[in-house]
Amino acid sequence: MKVKLIVALFLLPILIPAISAQFDVPEWELGWDTNMETTYELQLDVDDWDLEEILVLYVDNERNNEVNLELTIELSDEDFPVEIDAPESVSISGGSNDSIEISITSISDEVKVREYSPTKTVTITVTADEVVAGSGQSRSTQEIEGDLRFSKEHKLDHEILEQNIELNAGTYIEVTLLVHNFGNHQDAIKDSSHTVRMCPHLDVEQLDTTEDIVLKTTGQGGELANPHEFTIRVKASSSASSKTCEVSITLASEGSGESYTNSFEVEVDAVESDDDNQNDQSPTDEDEPVISTEPNSTPFLGLVEIITLLCIIGLSSRKR
Repeated sequence: MKVKLIVALFLLPILIPAISAQFDVPEWELGWDTNMETTYELQLDVDDWDLEEILVLYVDNERNNEVNLELTIELSDEDFPVEIDAPESVSISGGSNDSIEISITSISDEVKVREYSPTKTVTITVTADEVVAGSGQSRSTQEIEGDLRFSKEHKLDHEILEQNIELNAGTYIEVTLLVHNFGNHQDAIKDSSHTVRMCPHLDVEQLDTTEDIVLKTTGQGGELANPHEFTIRVKASSSASSKTCEVSITLASEGSGESYTNSFEVEVDAVESDDDNQNDQSPTDEDEPVISTEPNSTPFLGLVEIITLLCIIGLSSRKR
């Protein structure tokens, strides 16, 4: 009897887990279908700052009976400018694996969306609370998390501050180039260029001063409301003719790699040439010859008088 008791006591620790396992209630599992192993980037539309994203959860119910879950979704930053739409409760049939969608959209205030830094990470937490049917009591709870952030968007624009630009041939004029960073993150100009239409004697100088300079976002209020200013020079050679010239400036964004082109007009006036060696004016009185009319001077005989005198002398000689 003692031997049987000893054997039973020896086997009891081994048998109890096996027996209890036969009566364990199968579990349910909450997880991400969407890849949330790294920070999930919410893609913004740079033109209107709209956002439409879907995150997908799954619930795997290994039980034979239905599981009723209440869902709670929280963000670590209440100022994160998004709206979340998801079911507040779900029922998962026994032995099934169902997906649950979480819709994330941007709020209507475009300024707040654009001003929210894309380098800032926000944690989304989903809590599923199993509720016993009919009693409303919580039976078990599971929680999953993931990190979110906005995508970095880049968009540049530029314009010339001055209007009605005019210059003479052989001169130059300095104008102000205003550059706007309408993205949600700092940017820089990696390349700049210009073209001049129908005016080969017009050139743009100092445009390279815009390159490789950090451009903070503009138009967001405060100091950032003002665009970045650069001074460039428009120069016309002395041989330039009078005409209206179209100048196009192209700036390439370092962030997006895209190029942005805008144009402006310049009115060029040609220089009139001077003929220094020619004189079209009539002679003055000082240039006219002076004829003496003094009383004692010898009378001046004209050609007709001389011929007449010679004829008279000839006739007189014949009569003799």
